[in-house]
Amino acid sequence: MEISENQQINSEHAYLEAIIQWRHKQNKDMAIKKLDMALNLHITQTKVSQSNIDFYIRLSADFLLQLAQEYLVHCGSKPVPLGNKPKHLLKATKLLENVTK
Repeated sequence: MEISENQQINSEHAYLEAIIQWRHKQNKDMAIKKLDMALNLHITQTKVSQSNIDFYIRLSADFLLQLAQEYLVHCGSKPVPLGNKPKHLLKATKLLENVTK
């Protein structure tokens, strides 16, 4: 944030903050909140696009895959009972579905 030009948080900053919260501080709740913020900011940034090409450039499928992967990190490795899927698993699945479309 200190070196950014306009001092406003964008989706990449929120994503990096989520990684710091999880990897260095082991704060899962804050990491998921930052991931949600990154996703919301990214969607907002892509809606500003004027043309189809600009939309796909701003969409950045690679960034969406990174977000989905980070959501999946928080799902754990143990199976969950049917009908009891974590919210972040559903978000990761939806992101992956949108990227493949």
